[in-house]
Amino acid sequence: SLMADPHVERMILWGQSIERAEILSEEFMRRDFRCVSAFPYCPDFSGYSVGVDIHAGVCLALDYLTRLGHERIAFIINEPSELITISVRVEALRSEVEKRHLSKCTFISCESPLWSDSFKAAYEAMDRVMSLTPRPTAVVPISATGAWAALRYASKHQLQVPRDFSVFSFANLTGSDILPTALTCLDTDWNKVADSALDILWKDSDAQPSGQTLIQPTLIERESTSAVAN
Repeated sequence: SLMADPHVERMILWGQSIERAEILSEEFMRRDFRCVSAFPYCPDFSGYSVGVDIHAGVCLALDYLTRLGHERIAFIINEPSELITISVRVEALRSEVEKRHLSKCTFISCESPLWSDSFKAAYEAMDRVMSLTPRPTAVVPISATGAWAALRYASKHQLQVPRDFSVFSFANLTGSDILPTALTCLDTDWNKVADSALDILWKDSDAQPSGQTLIQPTLIERESTSAVAN
């Protein structure tokens, strides 16, 4: 069904699994149609791809929290570990925590199955977080949904964020800036992701683009985090 000239029609693969994107990419390229895949994270993908640098985001988060004096950080794994973005983020966190000798950090796994309620998982895990002795000074769920759940838990249990503990989010969900306690978070410029994909598609065919483009996240500091009290 590809009737157009491959020099005037090109493809962006968005929302595909890595396996399906590999198959489609190979077939398009075989027919001389250039295509680029956009992933939340793109590991060893053979075609052209644009994704977010998850490891850079983890380092940015840890740099920020430790600069505020946080050593007792509770990481809540409230999403299924089968999701590639989650597994890569958790692996990067464990590696950086070990490398930085942050021995007071804690990982709490909710053992969430696929299609489960990640908000509920994080909310229920907060009982375990609050029972730790000494209590963590910062709570960092593995997804933004979990960060919202931590704030909800604090509100329901008469706890104040960031006085009692800081909350950090790995994504800037819509509305994170208008919550009663606005969330400090990582942010991805999705316009930049789209622009990078278009640049790859429409570069001169004689100048082959690089295979993988990683977009660096940025930090947005809001009200949910503060320095550790002396």
